Amino acid sequence: MGFIKTVWRGDAGLATTYWFWGLIVGLLIAAGGFAVGSAESVFLGVLYIAFVVLYSIWVSVGVWRSAGKYQGKRVWATLARFGVIVGAVRSVFEVGPLLVHSFS
Repeated sequence: MGFIKTVWRGDAGLATTYWFWGLIVGLLIAAGGFAVGSAESVFLGVLYIAFVVLYSIWVSVGVWRSAGKYQGKRVWATLARFGVIVGAVRSVFEVGPLLVHSFS
């Protein structure tokens, strides 16, 4: 469980945090959403959404902090932070309406 703190603090490295935790694991979690959706369980759906939101916050903070510590070309750190901003805005427009629809 030490990796949770390592990523959160931005100490896992920008490439590892962005590409592995953000992209690869993120895609696996998204694929898991299809299984949860086919289960037709409101509880599982809410639990899944809560997990995705918490995971997204964790990865976004990790990427942001890793970008601040990145020693390579600044363009990669800037693009990573831009990706965090785009992801956050996208989440508001995708997850927000889903949550409203789920509870209405």
